Amino acid sequence: MKKIIKLFISEYKEFFHLRRIIRLAPEASWVFMSQAGVALVSFVAIKLLTNLLGPQEYGRLSIAHTIIVLIVVNFFTPLTQGLIRFWSISKERGILSVFYKVTKSISDFLFWNVLILTLILVFIAKQISSLSGVLLVGLALFTGVMNGIINLKIGVFTAARKREVVALLNIGIVLLRLLIAVPFVVLFAKDTNVALFGYSVASVWVFLITKWFYKRLVIEQTKDQPSLPGSLILIRSLRKEILIYSWPFLAWGMFGWIYSSCDRWALKFSYGNEMVGLFSVISQLAVYPLVFSSAFLTNFLTPIAFQLHADLQDSHSLAAANKILLLMIYTYMACSVLLILIFSMFHNQIVASISNIQFTRFSYLLPSLTIAWALFYLGQILISFGMLIGKPQDYLLPKLVTSVIAALSIFALVPKFGPNGAVLGLLIASAIYAIWCLLIVAKSHKLFPGIKEIKGEDLHAYERNNLLN
Repeated sequence: MKKIIKLFISEYKEFFHLRRIIRLAPEASWVFMSQAGVALVSFVAIKLLTNLLGPQEYGRLSIAHTIIVLIVVNFFTPLTQGLIRFWSISKERGILSVFYKVTKSISDFLFWNVLILTLILVFIAKQISSLSGVLLVGLALFTGVMNGIINLKIGVFTAARKREVVALLNIGIVLLRLLIAVPFVVLFAKDTNVALFGYSVASVWVFLITKWFYKRLVIEQTKDQPSLPGSLILIRSLRKEILIYSWPFLAWGMFGWIYSSCDRWALKFSYGNEMVGLFSVISQLAVYPLVFSSAFLTNFLTPIAFQLHADLQDSHSLAAANKILLLMIYTYMACSVLLILIFSMFHNQIVASISNIQFTRFSYLLPSLTIAWALFYLGQILISFGMLIGKPQDYLLPKLVTSVIAALSIFALVPKFGPNGAVLGLLIASAIYAIWCLLIVAKSHKLFPGIKEIKGEDLHAYERNNLLN
C-alpha cells in the first residue's frame, strides 16, 4: 500500500509540473465545465421530472431512456470510438482530409440506415402495443438516432481537443431537453410521451448546431492540405482500419446495454413501472457522479495519451502515454472512494433533495449501488489501455461474460429480493468485470515494461517535448 501511495504521489508531481498546469489548465477547465454542467442539469431534470411525473410515469421515462441508449451505444458508439482513435493517427499521417471524407460517409450511412430500422421497429410496435406504447418507442428511437449522430461529431471534436465546443454541445443537449420537455409537461400533460417529444425537439436543435460547428472544423483543418494522389484508395484503406478497430465496440455496445439496462427491465417485469421509477432515481444518483469523473478523466487525458502514441510502434511514446492513463486510474479510484463515503453518511438526505420524499424508499441502497457502478466504470476506463495499443478486442470477452452474468443474476434475484437483488447482481458482475480487465492490462502491458526499460530522464524529456504540443 505504501508503494502504491508513493507511486501515486510521484505521478502527480511529475504530471502537474508548473509548465504543464499553465498549458493544460484551459483544456481541463473546459472538460470539467462540460461534465459538471451535464451532471448539474441532469440532477435538476431529475428534481423537476420526478415531481411532475411521479414514480409511475418517471418509470416509463426510464424505460424509454434505455431504448435511446440502445440505439446510441449499438449503432453509433462503436464508430465514435474508432473516429476518436484514428483522428490523431490520420493527423500523424497527414491525411486529415481523407479522415473527414471517411467520417462523412460513415455518418450518412448510419443515419439513413438506422432511421429506416427505426421505422420498421415502430411498425412492429404498432402491431403489439397500444398507441401510447408506440409513441414511446417511436420517440425514443428517433431521439436515439439524433443523439447518435451528435455523439459521432462530438467524438471528432474530442479527438481534435476542441474542448470548448464539446462542452457547449454536451451541456446544450441536456439543457435544451430540460428547457423544452419540462414546459411541455406543464402545459400539455403530465405524461412520459410529452416529455419524450421535448427530448426529440431538443435533439434536432442540437444536431443543427453540431453540424454548423463541424463544418467549421473541417474547413479549418483541411484548407491548407494539398489534394492527395490515390485518395480513393486512401479512403478505402482508412475506412477499413476504422471498421476493424471499431467492431469490438459493437459487441461491447450490445452487452453493455444489457448490463446497464437489465435492472430496470427486471423490475418492470416483476413489479411494474412504479418500482422502476423509484429505483431509477437511486441508480441515476449512483451513476451520474461516476460518469462525471470517468468522462472528465477520459475526455481530458485519453486524447493526450493517444496523440503521444500516434506512432503505434514507438516505445518511448507508449511509456509516456501509459503514465497518463495510470494517472487517470489513480484519480478515478480516489474520487470513487470519496463518493461512496459521502453516500454512506447522507444517502436519505441526498435522495430527498434531488427528488422528493416518495423516492427515498430505497435510499439505503445508494452506497452499495455506487460501489457496483464504480467497479464497472473502473473496468471501462481500463479499456483505454487496450485502445492505446490498438487492441480493444482483448477486452471483449470480459464484457460479454459479465453482461450475461449481470442479466442472469438480476433476473433471478429481483423476483425474490426486489431492488436488493438488482444491486447484488450488479455487484457480482461488476467485481468480476473490473478484476478481469485489470488482469488483461497487467498481462498485455506486462506491468508497463516501456516505463521500466526507458531511463527516467529520457522518458521525462520525451514527455516535455511531446505532451504539450
